[in-house]
Amino acid sequence: MRIESAIEREHYLEVIIDGRRFRAGDKYTILELGCAVYLMDRNDEDWLRENGDTIPAEPSEGRSELKSGQGMLITTDPVLVALAIESWWSRNGFPKPLNVPLPIPTAFEAFNVVRNRKILNDFNCRWAGHVPGLEIMSNGEKMHNPTKSNQEIGTDEKIKNYKAELNQRYWEYQRRQFPNWKEYLEKSFAQNGRPPVFLAHKAWRNIIINPEASEQEKAALLGLIPEGEHHKWFRSMNSSQALALSVLGNLVVHNSFEYLSDLQDDEGNNLFGSAQITSGNFLMEHKIGYLGERRHTSLDGYISGEYRVAIECKFTEAEIGTCSRPRLIPADPNFGSEFCNGTYSQQGKRNERCPLTERGVLYWRYIPTLFKFGNDVDLDPCPLNKNYQLARNVLAIGVNENGSVSAENGHAILIYDERNPAFMKDGHGLISYSEISTALKRPDMLRKCSWQKITDCIRKNKILPWLTDQLAIKYGL
Repeated sequence: MRIESAIEREHYLEVIIDGRRFRAGDKYTILELGCAVYLMDRNDEDWLRENGDTIPAEPSEGRSELKSGQGMLITTDPVLVALAIESWWSRNGFPKPLNVPLPIPTAFEAFNVVRNRKILNDFNCRWAGHVPGLEIMSNGEKMHNPTKSNQEIGTDEKIKNYKAELNQRYWEYQRRQFPNWKEYLEKSFAQNGRPPVFLAHKAWRNIIINPEASEQEKAALLGLIPEGEHHKWFRSMNSSQALALSVLGNLVVHNSFEYLSDLQDDEGNNLFGSAQITSGNFLMEHKIGYLGERRHTSLDGYISGEYRVAIECKFTEAEIGTCSRPRLIPADPNFGSEFCNGTYSQQGKRNERCPLTERGVLYWRYIPTLFKFGNDVDLDPCPLNKNYQLARNVLAIGVNENGSVSAENGHAILIYDERNPAFMKDGHGLISYSEISTALKRPDMLRKCSWQKITDCIRKNKILPWLTDQLAIKYGL
């Protein structure tokens, strides 16, 4: 069997085995290159089948169930290759290995880097015969066994299918709108689930613009996002920021934002409450500088005035932003002082329960006024761990620049795609929304509405038909 080194491409990882090309997406996959296959779960099995591989029913040597109950343990002496795209390696402290053979981590690196994942414990050594699940590691830390429930696996598979359907639409849109793809896009159609991504100098093409717009109107639309505030994946057709600029931005530039005044949220309340929504008081990527953060909170959308509204825009995201401190790894310079185990409790040598409070961030000073939980007791899990972004947006509105706090003068809005399984039952996005809404002393400080409701409102008001036509073609909205 001839194996060529895995090569890091921009959005996927490639390995050639006996002349056959395999690709891995945004997760690592462990292959046993020999008589049989190590399966982590059904996703890996599906991935192998999608790439034309077969799984032997009876390998030439013995095998047994894994301790975790997920997949099979090959008891032979296999050759192992760890596959991961660049984002996985960079998240875990490795340099970006673009277009070079990937380094294979040592057992020590695997233990410390993949603290919250099941992973084979030996890469460069011979197969040792066990998988770290609930075993005690050499550093005295207990590795968490992240076995997924059937519901979670089902949601992941639904999200995969949801994105695949969108990708098909995107590439058809590309063929219609940008047939000479080399002039606009980084790459042509790809079978690996990658959406179209515009070249850097053509990023503005990802925005739906009135075909009859003047240069002044184009500049006004694109200028709603300040220089340097474009998200990392703004050039991707999956970008929620690009969608927000196309929808909300065009309403603003064409003096039509007021048409959303009577729009209702999912609970039947007025989406914008008592806010005066006009094209003149709407901002994108608005900075909030009074929560003590070194890097100020940036709101996707913001309505100013006596009654303020913070808008969080989601599209294909699988979850709402989580707290970064539980995701720190030993390679991070602030790991020792700021790593959090996901609970609101005093840890290590810190004086405060939250490492952000230790740094002067003021979230927990204001939380007891707006939320039902206090800041003087331990909480397990920390209510901000998985719900950080929504909680922060509520604080950005509930706290005033002078430090006073009120639940009466504004609220936060979550805009989402109702086709996205993350915002359906058991989806991480909907769970986060529900947990924060329930925790608020005034639940209506957080409201949600879908992109579909907004586009329907635009159609019913018979405005900007070129916008709704293009939203239907490009996004299916």
